[in-house]
Amino acid sequence: MSQPYTPTPRTRLVREADRAVYDREAAYRILDEGFLCHVGFLVEGQPFVIPTSFGRKNDSLYIHGSAASRMLRQLKEGVSGLHHRHLA
Repeated sequence: MSQPYTPTPRTRLVREADRAVYDREAAYRILDEGFLCHVGFLVEGQPFVIPTSFGRKNDSLYIHGSAASRMLRQLKEGVSGLHHRHLA
């Protein structure tokens, strides 16, 4: 088993918590099997959910998008709930 990460109140699984896995390697395997995600964020109280592709390298998650997209513009401004740094 690899080094586990400690969930926060915001990242801790509540529904069916017995199914949660906090092992990094297990999480990486799940991410590495996918290529599509849905990123949700708020702009002035309006919710948006954008389907996009993603990739992972080490502890970094890369989200695909155009620099002109609403999602990445908001990310640049620091949208609450849109995490873009590391899988921590």
